[in-house]
Amino acid sequence: MAIIVSLSEASTSETQIYVRSTFSSGGTQAVRAKFYKSGSYQGDKTFSATTSTTQYFLYTGLSASTSYSLSVQYLDATSNVLGSDSITSSTDNPPPPPDTTSPSLNFSTPTGSSITSTSIYAYASATDNVGMSYFQFLLNGVNQSTVYVSGTSASANYTYTGLTEGVEYTLKVTTVDTSSNSTSITRYATTLTGRPADWLWTTANDVNGNKIAGADYRMGNNEWNDFTTIINEFLVYKGFGTTTFTQAIFDGTFYATRFNEAKNAIGGMNTTGITNRITNDDVNAYLFNTLKTKLNEL
Repeated sequence: MAIIVSLSEASTSETQIYVRSTFSSGGTQAVRAKFYKSGSYQGDKTFSATTSTTQYFLYTGLSASTSYSLSVQYLDATSNVLGSDSITSSTDNPPPPPDTTSPSLNFSTPTGSSITSTSIYAYASATDNVGMSYFQFLLNGVNQSTVYVSGTSASANYTYTGLTEGVEYTLKVTTVDTSSNSTSITRYATTLTGRPADWLWTTANDVNGNKIAGADYRMGNNEWNDFTTIINEFLVYKGFGTTTFTQAIFDGTFYATRFNEAKNAIGGMNTTGITNRITNDDVNAYLFNTLKTKLNEL
């Protein structure tokens, strides 16, 4: 009966190859199996004389992602080679390097209409080289919401509610990627104070606080200065910064620039539909009343 020798791969890793070898014959007995790598002796297994056996051998100290020529020889008691076999086997590829890159986070301080007297709206976006996992929105250090996302680019938003009027809050957004790398940004925002009372003109006015068209009136310096003060209160209420107005003086000329300052400040919150006045333009009751109406609409 012919002598049959086989060699096969049992398992592999990045630096090792484990092989399985079998020997069978009709009567000739083997006592040793010698294992080679690229023709170089690596080790052997000895066993009691037998006509059939299975032997295992571990090749170590190998390089990742590399092919090797492996072989086995079976010998008898007088070191005669009874049979051999060979294979080509490869070690495993190394795993990719760990992801240690944190996400890139964008989170701007909430302003304008994002803030009311009892709530603050926050928006954040982020990108990551591998993939996003979630955003967290914290208020004064306490997580309020976790928003789960996916992909290498994502965004999320959250509205902090139940807040107290006129209080500064610490807002923090943390974003975490699929490898648990994180990035955080902290911002500060103050809730609005209560809405100012409607403005009413106090000279040459009707019962609704409007200037009376065609009436013989003048704009008092105190009235105008009070009006600009109220505009600033509305700016703060709407989450904008205050502006500096040119103060009107007693018995002074009412310049177009003063009117334009007020018109532009109100227009930044609510479109007035009025163009800027220039020297010698009329500034009539309709224009003053339009400013009042647009301010009170806020």
